[in-house]
Amino acid sequence: MEEPKMSRKCLPGTDFTKKQCVDFIRMKVRSDDEWAFAAMKRIYGFQTAEEKRTGETVVHNEFGFTTADGQLSAMCRSGKGLDELSEGFKAVMRNKMKKYAGQLYRVVTEVLHTEGLLAAHMAAQCAGEAADA
Repeated sequence: MEEPKMSRKCLPGTDFTKKQCVDFIRMKVRSDDEWAFAAMKRIYGFQTAEEKRTGETVVHNEFGFTTADGQLSAMCRSGKGLDELSEGFKAVMRNKMKKYAGQLYRVVTEVLHTEGLLAAHMAAQCAGEAADA
């Protein structure tokens, strides 16, 4: 039997596809309160000031909560920590955050890409300084 082809690597140095990574993120935010809470805070960070204030989608930039998930925005605005959330809200949070797995994947890959560019820049700087010495 032929092994399935990996179309795109989702993380440097791995053979995971984008779909596999998104599925993994979806599974983690659905099953782990800490992952879901961190994901909720990260997505909230992409809301505009007006969206944070109103809990409604104003800018359609492919990042942030939908208007239907305004309660997630409200929870982030409250400043409560994970240990302060009710078990009922944690269940809602885990269930709602799974649909943001694609956005979270884009965040992770952009951070890794940015860090990779920074590391390459720093290595070039160090190589240049060593050549000058």
